[in-house]
Amino acid sequence: MSVQVVERAFRFCLDVSRAEIRTLERHCGAARWAFNFAHAQFLAQHTVFVQRKQSAAEGLSGRGGEGMLSDLTKAQRREVYRQAVAMVGAENRVLCAELKVVDQHRSRVTHKGKAFLEPGDVPAVGASRLELELYARRVELAALQQANPAEYTVAKRGELTRVRPVLLEMKQELAARGAYRPTSFDIQSIWRARRDLPRDAGGSPWWPEVAIGAFICGFDRAARAWQSWMDSAADRRAGARVGLPRYKRKGQCLDSFTLMNPRRAVIHLEDSRHLRLTGIGTLRLHQPARRLRRLLRAGVADLTSVTVNRSGDRWYVNIQTKVHQIIPAKPTARQRAAGLVAVDLGSNPLAVLSAPLDVCGGGTEIAARKPLIVQEKRLAHLQRAFTRTVKGSKRRHKAARRLGRVHAQIARQRSGFLHTVSKQLATRCAHIAIEDLDLMRLTASARGTVQEPGRNVKVTARFNRHLLDAGLAELRRQLAYKTTWYGSSLIVLDRGEATATKCSRCGERNPSSKVGSKRFTCPHCGLDVNRRVNAARSIYKAACQAASASVACGERDTQNALRDERPPRVGDGAGPSSLKRPPSPEATGGRPSSRVDRVTPAE
Repeated sequence: MSVQVVERAFRFCLDVSRAEIRTLERHCGAARWAFNFAHAQFLAQHTVFVQRKQSAAEGLSGRGGEGMLSDLTKAQRREVYRQAVAMVGAENRVLCAELKVVDQHRSRVTHKGKAFLEPGDVPAVGASRLELELYARRVELAALQQANPAEYTVAKRGELTRVRPVLLEMKQELAARGAYRPTSFDIQSIWRARRDLPRDAGGSPWWPEVAIGAFICGFDRAARAWQSWMDSAADRRAGARVGLPRYKRKGQCLDSFTLMNPRRAVIHLEDSRHLRLTGIGTLRLHQPARRLRRLLRAGVADLTSVTVNRSGDRWYVNIQTKVHQIIPAKPTARQRAAGLVAVDLGSNPLAVLSAPLDVCGGGTEIAARKPLIVQEKRLAHLQRAFTRTVKGSKRRHKAARRLGRVHAQIARQRSGFLHTVSKQLATRCAHIAIEDLDLMRLTASARGTVQEPGRNVKVTARFNRHLLDAGLAELRRQLAYKTTWYGSSLIVLDRGEATATKCSRCGERNPSSKVGSKRFTCPHCGLDVNRRVNAARSIYKAACQAASASVACGERDTQNALRDERPPRVGDGAGPSSLKRPPSPEATGGRPSSRVDRVTPAE
């Protein structure tokens, strides 16, 4: 066993009074205001950058205007804009050269994480006057640190006080020209310089009434939103396309804010029922936090941050911690007895196992709860009542609260059920094999266009609703980190395995097998079985074949010099495992066994 630092979150419902609710709403409003403030800074810089890029593209096209630029083909426009972005980027690097010199000087003077100040390399011949002056100043500070540390501390503070305003002014000037994109720390510095101004001048004179962490939370969220959008546009981010960030409006966004815990000075768990947040006060927890309190008393957990949000008509607090957790070096005896279990995920049932397992009642099937489908009629009734109200009226506000309570209840039921399933799977088998499902393609809309209308739109929409209600992506995410906690491992097969159309007995494919059919019939060997059961068995066989291939290629060894079977190491910190050779199909009647070879399936 080994001890590792694991990030774990503890979620509690708050028992708050009306006065405390107003305080929490004020902090949520501060975080929302800070997000909009930072978003305005990012948007202004991006707008100027786009204008410069457009001007460069028009100049490169040689056709004298945007209208003529639009006459180019799509490939030609893409090439022109690529060259324009490269040209603007080169100009920005030239404009930011002086800023880079000053920022490096500030970083060296701060020398965070280092005991002594390092002046750096001597500037090259032909260096700018500014670079030479800053280097000479660092040499003086380094000599003063060796001679008189007390005077050095005062001189260092004075140097940073002189440099930081100059650096901020340079960043603002370059951002106004579209040459520099400010960071979250830059936004914080800009806000601190303007926060005492009147509201009409863009200030926030009410900032002393709110914890400073609420503003920092809004700045960080805006920076992450813009970074996610840029990564998605540059194909550096997986998943669906992320749109351009927008301004947040009260009543149309999630009420939430996050407070960090630097030097353990913000978050204090007074007892199992009370949480004290600096700047807010003491909040009572609806559920006891005995487990978290025991971890804190034992010294194996540190509070890193706390997020307060509203879901429906309830307030919740999510306490993020870093826990020194014992990670098993190998699966337990119970996990080794179960061995490898293949799981075919779907909407109804939620999962079909390749072998019986004591999970959610036992058997080979895990039924789906479908909280959204169960509440569908109630949601439709509440939605119709909401649409009949007048916008801005009290009745509309009450109808929105009733609708929000039902959606929050659905989310809680789905989350609790998925956590139960994922933990039982991770703790009761050594290896879990699943298929890499393309959920974006499976849940794509079939509506089509006016020219090419879709087919079976209602049926497809109903299928998508059931599939999304199951929460398959969330279940896979939970399995990915819980298997590393409990000594098991997760095996994700490639999308090209085609387990749904492959026979689990002979391995031949049946292209005529449809997704909506309940039975799978093999035209080669005559196997007639439930389609989901056949898919689970195919996933099981594919995982075993991948494991055998990894051993044959020399990635794992299964025996030592004494020909004693040695459990190999499994990836992702799961530790060694002990798996056995599966019996022949004749001995099991064509059914897969829960035992596999003593090899580690390749992920």
